[in-house]
Parts: sequence; C-alpha cells; structure tokens
Amino acid sequence: NNALALSLSEVLILISRYVFFLNRNPDDLIPTSDRPLADEKAKIMKLYEERLPIYNSACDVKIIVDKGIEETVNEVLNAYENMR
Repeated sequence: NNALALSLSEVLILISRYVFFLNRNPDDLIPTSDRPLADEKAKIMKLYEERLPIYNSACDVKIIVDKGIEETVNEVLNAYENMR
C-alpha cells in the first residue's frame, strides 16, 4: 500500500511542492449547517461553478474523486511518483 510506505516528511514535501485538485462531483456533496457557504445545495453548485476554472488553472494534477478514500490516496501518490 503506497499510503503506508511514506514517511511524514515525504507527505509534507508532497503537500507543499504540488497542487492536487481533488475534483469531486458537486452532486455528491451534502449541505451541512456548520459551513455557511455550503449549507444549501444551490450554494454548493454556485461555488463549484465559480471556482472550477480557478482550481483547474492552479493545479498541477487533477484527480477525479469517484472512488473510495484509499483508491483516491493511491491515485494522488501514483501521480506524485510520476512527477518525481
């Protein structure tokens, strides 16, 4: 498992060196009362539409998040390995 093989320092380097955009389908996001900008589905969709071009232009790697956590972590780690 790639996620378990990294040391803390490697994870910190990974986080600080590259920008990974974890693009999750906004239809899958659930409004929550503890996040005022995301407490309604319409607000989530509006923010997603506004921010998507910014995230796309700022990222080094875009990962489509449509699987479980472990699979997503492994996609990020594999992308990182390919960038080194």
